[in-house]
Amino acid sequence: MLKRKVIFSLVLAAVLVTAACDPGISFRPNGWKEVSPNKWSNTFGDIEVETERIGGLIGSSYVGSEIRIINHSAETLIITKAVLKVHEKEYESRRLPSRGFNPGELRRLDIAFDLPTNKTISDCLNSDIADINLGLKSGDREWTLVIPYIRSL
Repeated sequence: MLKRKVIFSLVLAAVLVTAACDPGISFRPNGWKEVSPNKWSNTFGDIEVETERIGGLIGSSYVGSEIRIINHSAETLIITKAVLKVHEKEYESRRLPSRGFNPGELRRLDIAFDLPTNKTISDCLNSDIADINLGLKSGDREWTLVIPYIRSL
């Protein structure tokens, strides 16, 4: 009888712990070089970009990540916008750096995308692919850097 109670208690505890956890959704860069666990890198001309996974808990109301940028160019690099694209939906970042990236400077960009009211990550990241589009400006040149992501396990 005691053995049954112990087994029942362990099974019940496992079920409660599993049911109480909020699993996450995770996307990693597609086609980028993995430089360490959960970090990927790619170079675009004079700009080197390193990023982590994007995602969060399925009940979260925002998506966040960190992007590190090294500006190897001779001009200041300005981030004009950051947009998360999933299917045909777009979510703009609520935070952008207040100043540009000087030549030779390495800085990190913490980005967060607010999701619509009453929507969670599981509602909005309901695809196997997503992109972060960074609007960039350097001197007279403006362009969009696209970071493609795929769902990871």
